[in-house]
Amino acid sequence: RARLSRDLHDSTAQSIQAARLYLSLIESGTIPLEEVRQVAAQLDEEIGRAYEELRDIAHQLHPSFLKSTSLVDALRSRCELFKKRARPVVFSNKGDSSPFQFEVVEAFHNIFQEGLSNAVRHSGASQIKVSLECESNMMTLTIRDNRCGIREKSLKSKGLGLKSMRERADLISAALKFQSTTEGTCLTVCWREK
Repeated sequence: RARLSRDLHDSTAQSIQAARLYLSLIESGTIPLEEVRQVAAQLDEEIGRAYEELRDIAHQLHPSFLKSTSLVDALRSRCELFKKRARPVVFSNKGDSSPFQFEVVEAFHNIFQEGLSNAVRHSGASQIKVSLECESNMMTLTIRDNRCGIREKSLKSKGLGLKSMRERADLISAALKFQSTTEGTCLTVCWREK
């Protein structure tokens, strides 16, 4: 719920606020009449962006989402959404995630969402790299940023959704590791079939 609230605040609410600003500028007459058409196009773009963001969030909340979409496609789609918001997210993958158990896929997806959200919100990075590697009996997710990283105190705290990510990793017996330096933070989740 906290992640959903942040997503709505950070994306959809910002688009709606921008649309309201455009409308108030039109209503007050601040925008010259000859520019109203251009501003109306920008307004339409903001409303369209808010719609897409809401649809994406609703789609990912639906229980069957990961049963009809591969993990690779879900991660790529989410990274593309952040890129459209001018966030510096790059996604890469190697291998096929479809043979893995649903519980593993679901846990990786949820850890990814929380990890990426944290990197975007807290790192101040100029680049965030997300990679998913799938081998026959192993899956590894890495989220790496190039900025301030997560402080040691935060790693030990209950904040930033770190506890939630650890719990999800524990549920599938995956190893979850954080490395934080002055050059950035790297979150790695690795699941190996037993």
